[in-house]
Amino acid sequence: MVIELPDANLAGLNVPSDRMRLATAIGLYATEDATLGQAAAVAGLNQTQFLHELGRRGISIHYGVSELNEDLATLNELPPR
Repeated sequence: MVIELPDANLAGLNVPSDRMRLATAIGLYATEDATLGQAAAVAGLNQTQFLHELGRRGISIHYGVSELNEDLATLNELPPR
């Protein structure tokens, strides 16, 4: 997808394209319109880097009871050490 913004809308902003991508990705993640992986891809970062960016901005990760239950089920399926 290509998003076009008229120059007039960006007048006075001195924001590099990578920061625009990151801001868009954070917005999509914060509103739960994108998953962590999707938002990281939009930002052009890996998930760890994107999580660091969220943390720097004080944005909580979306991790609820259902995700916890999925993670616990996965752990229970792992062979014992």
